[in-house]
Amino acid sequence: MKRRTFALIISTIGLLTGSASLLSQVRLSIVYPQEGDTLRAFAYDSTYIFGQVSPPHAKLTINDQPVRVYKNGAFLAYLPLAEGEFFFRCLVEADGTQKEFMRRILVLKPKRFREGEWGIDPASVEPRLDHQLTIGERVTVAFQGTPGDGSAVRGTGEGWYVGTFILRSEEIFTWTGIEVLLINAFGDTAAARARGRIALWPENPPQMAETTRDKTVLRTQKGKSYAYFLPPGVRCRVTGQVGDYYRIRLS
Repeated sequence: MKRRTFALIISTIGLLTGSASLLSQVRLSIVYPQEGDTLRAFAYDSTYIFGQVSPPHAKLTINDQPVRVYKNGAFLAYLPLAEGEFFFRCLVEADGTQKEFMRRILVLKPKRFREGEWGIDPASVEPRLDHQLTIGERVTVAFQGTPGDGSAVRGTGEGWYVGTFILRSEEIFTWTGIEVLLINAFGDTAAARARGRIALWPENPPQMAETTRDKTVLRTQKGKSYAYFLPPGVRCRVTGQVGDYYRIRLS
């Protein structure tokens, strides 16, 4: 009786180990959108989501909608959004095993200004992340304000205003805030500050870095597609930073 009990325990452990192994082989990588990204919903209430699943023959559903997976495991879908905190619920099924992955983003819809309302939506002001850049680079600033009242930057019918400025001052070595102004025909002024700040990246002496992970992902831009995978021990010159991403020079 003891031998049978012992054999039964071993068999059960074997089954559990096998299931855990299959579960660990089911993987999903989402290239876009990134975790925590903030998206704006304009005329369309949908967005792209793309990445790769493993194994390539796996079935994929996102928010209960079937998504085609290509032979190399890549997938691309265009799915509806909802305002506020939004989740993509991704269910990958392969070889009788299911695994769930979640991707959280924030969806902002344009503020609807009431008739006679004047001002800037503070939550819309960009940049949202801190930037460390070099002299001569352009910084893009954007915000949503009362439509049609004119400003020093280009506006749209939705009340979105976009402009750029060039970093020229060598004195911005400490973090500096960005303030935007909207002035109407009567001289009334509305002001708001961006969440992100700006500072110069120190170039003298050059800032160097070395990769230490087995695989360091190099992207074309924060939240954008992959460009290279760098092995450990690669030394590179760092030329700036956006949020928690560093920028390197490849030449």
